[in-house]
Amino acid sequence: ARLYILGHTEYGYFCVPAKPKPSNPKVAIRKKQKDARHVQTKRRERTLAALPSHARTRANDESYSSKNQLRYASIHVHPRLLDLCTIDKSNHRRLPNSIPHSVGIELTRNTKCTFTQADLVPYGENGEYFPIPNYPPSDAFADAITLEEKTGTSRFNDFEPIVSPPATRSGAFTQRVEIAQMKRELDDRMEVIKHMEQKLQNKENDLILREKEMQRKLEEVSKLIHSHGLSRFTITSRSWHKKNKYAATTLFGFTSWKETVMYLHALFGLYPPMGSPSLGSSVSAFEWCLLAKMRMNCAMLYRTLSFILRLKSPAYVGKRIKLWVYEWGEAGEDISILDVTKEFLEKTCPQAFKDEGLEKVCAIPNGKDFKMYTPRKNTLCLSARTHVSLSDIRYRSWD
Repeated sequence: ARLYILGHTEYGYFCVPAKPKPSNPKVAIRKKQKDARHVQTKRRERTLAALPSHARTRANDESYSSKNQLRYASIHVHPRLLDLCTIDKSNHRRLPNSIPHSVGIELTRNTKCTFTQADLVPYGENGEYFPIPNYPPSDAFADAITLEEKTGTSRFNDFEPIVSPPATRSGAFTQRVEIAQMKRELDDRMEVIKHMEQKLQNKENDLILREKEMQRKLEEVSKLIHSHGLSRFTITSRSWHKKNKYAATTLFGFTSWKETVMYLHALFGLYPPMGSPSLGSSVSAFEWCLLAKMRMNCAMLYRTLSFILRLKSPAYVGKRIKLWVYEWGEAGEDISILDVTKEFLEKTCPQAFKDEGLEKVCAIPNGKDFKMYTPRKNTLCLSARTHVSLSDIRYRSWD
């Protein structure tokens, strides 16, 4: 009635989205169709929730005609949403299926039209909102009076705005209106661009996390592959040496892994790594020291040691190992010139010697047999019984 007094006798109507038709249980529904039905149902629920109670009652009352049951006046729609309407073939305004995320945020901040998370379009990629009729009629009446006083037009007239006489509208005012409209459009586009940038940043972060996760899984697989042979992951692993008790004796010449670690700490101040080394980590001084001992104790080739370290250059491995071989030599020389007391000799005398009554032995005869070709001219070089079961040369020594 108030709008009629102001002269706004013509205004538009919109329709509440209809319920989706029941699906045939015998016909399979594709995912795309199922999503579209869900979006339509959601839009109907949010539209009815925004309308007054009598409008919701009429929309669900089948006693009304189909023409009037789902209709509601455009007074319930904010002018900002009316600007986004399209014109159909019958020259009627149609609300869009969704509005930009920036428009919903703008109305929520600056007006009483509130858009919540429940009004977001399902499966939307840019955070669009449903165009719901949440414009209070009291605010619509106040805005209509303000617009009438400023421009002489109202949004409740026909879709084509009424042009005021030239005397009541200045060119500067028209220019300000156009600039304001362009600014709103630019702001909308900037909001969309910011939203897309945020999505791209989130995708980039997800890719980085996936790459790190794949790298971690590759390291675990590589450690699992190398957990049953000689590698960086086994020769420094306490659990591996616990399962293989004689590995330290075979590889390093010490009775146990504990003794190996104690010697390396006493001689060079080195500690074993706290955890298993990763694929891309550099070789530690502790590992180089162990490999030098393996080179001296097992006569391993530099190429074999490079395979253990997963390095491609045997020359580089040999260069680094030689430096630690010299360190071992200097440590042995330092130990050889230490004063040995009688108490120390008695304490370190092997139990096997004590069992045989050899506590006071100063030297033990020893020797070595070297293989040779069988001489045919000089039979004095032949030995009847040897350790190598071939012709050999033997020398004797006192240790």
